[in-house]
Amino acid sequence: MTVTAQQLDETLSAANLSKDKFTPIEHSNIPFEEEEWPVIIIGSSMVGKTLSLLLGYHGVKSISFDRHSKAGAHPRAAGLNFRTSEILRQLGLEDFTLEQSGKEFDLNAGMLIVEKLVGGKVIKHMQEHDPERVKTFTPSNWLWISQRMFEPILGANADKFNSEQCHGHEVLLYDEQEDHVAVVVRELSTKKIMKYKAIMVHGVVYVANEEIGGGFRLENEGKDGIIMVNNVGPKTSFEPGSVTENDAKGYFHQLSGLTPDQVTPEIVSINYWTMAAYYAGKLESKGGRVFLAGDSAHTMPPTGGLGGNTGVADAHNLAWKLAYVLSGKASHSLLASYSIERQPIDQFTVYEAYYRFQNRIVLQQPPALEAPDESIELGFRYPEGGAFVREDSYPVPIEPYDDPARPSAVPGSRFPHSYIQETKGLCKEISTIDLVKQNFLLITIDDDSPWIAAARQSPISLDVHTLN
Repeated sequence: MTVTAQQLDETLSAANLSKDKFTPIEHSNIPFEEEEWPVIIIGSSMVGKTLSLLLGYHGVKSISFDRHSKAGAHPRAAGLNFRTSEILRQLGLEDFTLEQSGKEFDLNAGMLIVEKLVGGKVIKHMQEHDPERVKTFTPSNWLWISQRMFEPILGANADKFNSEQCHGHEVLLYDEQEDHVAVVVRELSTKKIMKYKAIMVHGVVYVANEEIGGGFRLENEGKDGIIMVNNVGPKTSFEPGSVTENDAKGYFHQLSGLTPDQVTPEIVSINYWTMAAYYAGKLESKGGRVFLAGDSAHTMPPTGGLGGNTGVADAHNLAWKLAYVLSGKASHSLLASYSIERQPIDQFTVYEAYYRFQNRIVLQQPPALEAPDESIELGFRYPEGGAFVREDSYPVPIEPYDDPARPSAVPGSRFPHSYIQETKGLCKEISTIDLVKQNFLLITIDDDSPWIAAARQSPISLDVHTLN
């Protein structure tokens, strides 16, 4: 699924590409802002905000810039998968996000593909996960919540995690040097141009941000709905500016099954989004100070809800490595493992999103072979060469992923979930996932294990938990 430059140009409109190009300007005469930042994040939507909080969780302050003034009105992504929920759990935000998701969707909701909403035939019903089975491999829930509701939750916690999130600021260019990265920013309301100095930069060259979503906003009994329209016929794409308000109302009546006499929709806004499937071949710059994650690293169809969630997994992998390098716990070479580990997973996930688009929307026959949803979300394994030591005595499964309900526990895979009894404090039941915090984790089965003595002599901090 790698693409040539010509294929990419044919897929993505010039209108979409032009807004994402950096501006070549002479900046040598622009003084640096007084404060130097360990990390600057370009883009402050779902992935950028999550990265900023994860960095703060590991003790690293950051600043992010986004040209949009606030979260968009369009729903965009509308699901946080199990891995994203586990990451929110680590940040202490899972319960509140679950509470907020109930204002938009029902827990464990499914999905319908229909001809029209009223009087139409149900083409397909999808219940993504069995709630009882899920409890065996994760303590977290698959959360239905729209991105326009999720991003403000992340933004509201910025101060808690030493993160500054600047909306209405456009990044004009970045200039990577041997020991720093210069980032030139324009504040859109005042046109003021500023230059910031960072040690590391994340999220450059957004070719196609998923900032605009398709469908219409409906309200019914306090719940929001996302209606995705798959047009049958020659008109399957729309150039920006080509859909009028009357056109939008016509599409609404067509898909709803209701007539203009029955309902008159109010068109709040019309936005455009480009369907594409591609991934970056490498996630770090030659100088090793600029890294890609989220939309800058991969763009995929929305089927399966994999795009933003994959970006959050990128951010989780990158954050702790940046923190270890910036704090002096690890050498700069650790950062090379980010691309080694995440790029193959990103590539695999782009294919899976594409297969789901072919099967669910195009209704391809014979259907493409899909990996199980739970394996994509929790069962991915990092390849050799990453930030772990290979153990030859462990047989690596033939499949490129695990079944989370039957984890292999080979190096490079996710730490398995199981409920255990806490041995201190209130002795409450916790998940093994909750044991993993800012430090590496050592688990033993004996209080006098020699591994505990070895951990005390380690040059880096290790958390130790003894299973009783």
